[in-house]
This record gives sequence, structure tokens and C-alpha cells, in this order.
Amino acid sequence: MKTIARFMGVIMNRTISRGVGLGLAMMGIFSCSENNVTGADRLNTDSLTADASRVATVTVSLASSSIAVGDTTRATATLLDYQNRPIARTVTWSSSNTAVATVDTTGLVTGVAAGTAVITASRGTKSGSATLTVTGTSPPPTTNPGTVTDLKVSAIDSTGVTLTFTQVNDGTGKPAQYDVRYAVAPISWGSATSVTSGTCAVPVTGTAIGSPLTCTVLGLTPATSYEFQLVSFRGTLNYNAVFGGLSNVVAATTKASTPPPPPPPPGGTLLFEEDFENSNIASRGWYDDTNVELSTTEHITGSTASAQYHWLVGATTPTSGGAQRHKFTPTSSVYLSYYVKYSTNYVGSGQAYHPHEFYILSNLDGDYDGPSQ
Repeated sequence: MKTIARFMGVIMNRTISRGVGLGLAMMGIFSCSENNVTGADRLNTDSLTADASRVATVTVSLASSSIAVGDTTRATATLLDYQNRPIARTVTWSSSNTAVATVDTTGLVTGVAAGTAVITASRGTKSGSATLTVTGTSPPPTTNPGTVTDLKVSAIDSTGVTLTFTQVNDGTGKPAQYDVRYAVAPISWGSATSVTSGTCAVPVTGTAIGSPLTCTVLGLTPATSYEFQLVSFRGTLNYNAVFGGLSNVVAATTKASTPPPPPPPPGGTLLFEEDFENSNIASRGWYDDTNVELSTTEHITGSTASAQYHWLVGATTPTSGGAQRHKFTPTSSVYLSYYVKYSTNYVGSGQAYHPHEFYILSNLDGDYDGPSQ
């Protein structure tokens, strides 16, 4: 028993951490015979600690080892301690090639472009990895939208200017959108006015990269010098738009306003007049096609609106508007005055017999007579 006591003394003088270490020491004691101790009388090991909380290995598995561009898969990390028992610990996720695949803090992996990437989970100095293959067509590289360099003025009238330019890439392989602005010369982009009237109203949507695009700025002041500029972009303005460079600046001076028609000759009696400032023309005696379209941006000075009619080149019937009729007291002679404005891209009907603006039924032969065409 003296020998055993001396052996126990050696054990008790060493630092034993945790119950596991003590249990191992006691097992060593009771393996001795009653009268004799086999082996050395002191321990040669440096530590009796078996740290159950330390991570020994990290293994990563993927729900799918091959995904398509844009698809996702789940990465799972399994951690074992030195007793080869699973333990729950947080890990740090990373991808060896984020241009091919990304991984978030939860282990969700997303395919970005075709190729391979190694997905790794780390805990302290321990880590494990798995290789992911991403298949499919890689999206084109994203850049800033192109810059318009050939903006030009193609037509001018008293209240409108038509612009033309070559469409550019939005940076993702699609046609860009455009923010068109104007100002009384000289223009300063930050304080310039975005177009709100006409086909140049912001945003202008592109149709085909490299093709010409024509649009019109309306609502301008007659006999005024303006400058115009635009910028290409993708996304949504005032939210997530990505811009190209500012275009070149172009200038145009609107024409003087057209004076109203002259007054009728003296001595006549007013039969009828219409200002087209209210779309309910049926209430004023008009019939047939009474769904007339009104414009509040194109009208004679002193008025607030006008009737609009739209024809395509070569058409014999309008795409908007139509033929309205109105009766008045028969008379032997009629004086008709009216104001009309043609769009800047007006080219006529393309027909040998042009549609008339007005027909007046004569009481002589029952035929229509068009005073203007």
C-alpha cells in the first residue's frame, strides 16, 4: 500500500483539469497490483485534459454540387470535437471565387457565372470545404450606360423642338432610357428642367441600340433661345438609376407664335364659333364623332386647349380624332377663320386627294366644298 500511496501522491501533485482527466488518473491507479507497481512511478504525458468543447474537424457538404447560373443551393457544415462527437458552433462562410458563386452568412450559395468555386466553412483554425460547379451562360459584364454624343435638333416650331440621337447600351446589353432636359440658354444640368410634355417626356424609353431615336419637346415659349441635353440611364430615376455621361449640348430658338386669324369683314352675323377648350362638344351642337382629343400644351395664344388629330403617313383616316359636323343657319356666303398648327414632322397625307380640314355643304349642288386642304 505504501507504493500505491506514493503513486497517488505523484498523481495528485499534477494539474488535472476537468473530471475526465481525474477519471483517467484513477483508472491508472487501480490497474496496479496490490503489492507491486508496474511501470514508472510518475506520468510521462504533458496533459491529462480532453477538451470536449474544442473543434477537431469541420466538414462541408452541398445539397447540390452543380447548379445553374442564378440558382441556389445550401451548404452545411458538420463540426466534431476530439471525442468525434458533433458539436454546435457558428462558422464563417466564404467563397474562393465570388465571380462564380457567392455564399451568405447562413450557407446559402448562389450561382453567379459559369465556372467552379470552393465553398469553405471556418471555425477558429479549423475549416472544411466543398467544390461547387456553376453551369450555364454567364451574364454580360455590367458597366455604366453609354454616352450619347450626336444629339441634334431636327425640327423647330413656335412651341416645340424635335431632337434626334443614336441610342446607346444601358450597360447590361439592353437599350438605355434617357432623361432629357432643357433650359433657356445657357443650360446647367443640375438646374435644367426635365421634359414633361411631348414624346421627350422623361423617361424616354430606348428601342434598339445603335438606331436613331427622335422625340419632341413641347410646351416651349415662342421666339425663345433654348439649349437641350440628355443623359442615358438604367433602373428607376430617383431610386436606383445608374447613369452614363452627359450628352453634347444643342441649341434651338423657337419660332415666333402664329398670330390669330383676322377678324371677319364688317356687317356679318356670327353663325357659330368654337374654342375646343371643353371636350363635351356634343353639348354645343356637334354630332357624329364627338370623342375629340384635346391638347392643353398646343393651342393659340389666349386659349387653354385645342383639338388634336393624328394621321400616320399615307393614311386616309386618322388614328386619333375624326370628322365632326355642326349645323348652322343657311346663308348665301360664309366667312370661315380658324387656327391650325401642324406637327414638326408633318409630311401630308401622301394621297393624291388630300383630306380636307373643313367641308361646307353648298345649297346649290349638294356637293362638299373644301376651302382648305
